[in-house]
Amino acid sequence: MSNRIATPPTLVREATALDAEAIARVRVLSWQSAYRGIIDDSVLDALSVDTDRDRWLRRLGAAAGGAGFTRVVAGPQGRVVGFASAGPARLRGEPHCGEVCLLYLVPAAQRQGSGTRLMQSMARGLHARGMRSLVVWVLARNAAARSFYARLGGCESATRDIRLGAQRLEEVACRWDSLEPLLRG
Repeated sequence: MSNRIATPPTLVREATALDAEAIARVRVLSWQSAYRGIIDDSVLDALSVDTDRDRWLRRLGAAAGGAGFTRVVAGPQGRVVGFASAGPARLRGEPHCGEVCLLYLVPAAQRQGSGTRLMQSMARGLHARGMRSLVVWVLARNAAARSFYARLGGCESATRDIRLGAQRLEEVACRWDSLEPLLRG
């Protein structure tokens, strides 16, 4: 008999408009946790679940039939603890490259395997849409995210500057030239 505590199962599924508030809550909590000290406090403190929920209601309503998709990861009681969105990469000249443009988990769900399962699910969704490679842009100062993507096989391949309010921040591209390592997981 083992003394190990079993990790509760998680479920990754397509997001619906019914998930809009949960997605908004995940985004606000994860931004306020992960980006404190990176993004100006005034930006993080101004985040609103209500505003984000309305944005997600519109986005999920408009996404039906589009090239992009959003999936949520739910914990053992069915509560949404994370989400990701993906679609064709916004890179020029790479028609078979997908992009995971958002991937967030509430702090309590991090380092539990949910992020890996969500990333693998996104890779399967991109593969089903004809994508063969993948890119994720991450803030350069977000060491935890960069480490997470590196553990999954992403290689840092480029940088770019973005503006967020009055701040200029650097992003790093984590790239998979093949989806195969994520599809095998």
